[in-house]
Amino acid sequence: QMLLDQGLEVLIKGLEARGELDDTVIILFGDHYPYGLSNEEAINYLLKDEESIEVYKVPLIIYNSEVEGRIDNTICSTFDLYPTIANLFNLDTSDYYKTGYDIFTDSIDRFVLFEDGSLLSEYIYYDSSSNTITGLNGIDDDTALIFYNKIAPKAQDLLKYSQDILRSDYYRDEE
Repeated sequence: QMLLDQGLEVLIKGLEARGELDDTVIILFGDHYPYGLSNEEAINYLLKDEESIEVYKVPLIIYNSEVEGRIDNTICSTFDLYPTIANLFNLDTSDYYKTGYDIFTDSIDRFVLFEDGSLLSEYIYYDSSSNTITGLNGIDDDTALIFYNKIAPKAQDLLKYSQDILRSDYYRDEE
């Protein structure tokens, strides 16, 4: 972490010295919870109480020297980076299949999908290993089930497509 901090300092000072800092956007994303926890420990910690959802919170930092900072607790994953960056830079993405969400666009259906088929949203946690649905942020379990049934088909499709792409090497250039 200290080396990352020092590297960012060198980068920012170098950009500033060349007069390029104002035209630069730096994006950093931590891609996982602390690896010091086993999967079982992480899940047990997660389900202990609503505050334990913290185990899945990792930072996403979008920095530009011209923009005043803010802290947001939007749920997102690596899948959400592309649509978010495309929106920030007004890129045409009509020819691309996107699996994530632009984090700056409100969506009640936003969720993070895990490799094992579990999913987390602002309102529910679905544990695929135990097939249990837990309501979060004041949502009772019956309402959580209704919400899960609404987003489950998309989650299942995303998981299937991701696995199919990896198994078939879908994006490999044909020679």
